[in-house]
Amino acid sequence: MVSSWKVGEPFSVVGRLNNHDHAETGTLLAVEPPTLLRYEHWSRLWRVPDRPEHRAVMTVRIAVDGDVTRVSLRHELPAVTAIVPHSRFFWTVSLEMLRKLLAANHD
Repeated sequence: MVSSWKVGEPFSVVGRLNNHDHAETGTLLAVEPPTLLRYEHWSRLWRVPDRPEHRAVMTVRIAVDGDVTRVSLRHELPAVTAIVPHSRFFWTVSLEMLRKLLAANHD
């Protein structure tokens, strides 16, 4: 993630996806290290124009209680039916990868 980490500023997520360069863009809505990150974003993978009504909002919260750390993710999708299957696939794969990463680092 490339960002100034200032609310209202743009950011981009840059990387490789299926052996192709990929980037997503958005705007930071809230940053409260180390507990909250909230941003709006758009993905070209959704195959809709980058307009305000096509942006999603992602909220990541982290809460620590003793030896337990909870990560909460909320992904508010725009009202575009075509985005739903992509989002379901992405989160199914991503959450499993996160679970494996956390399990490996827990041992």
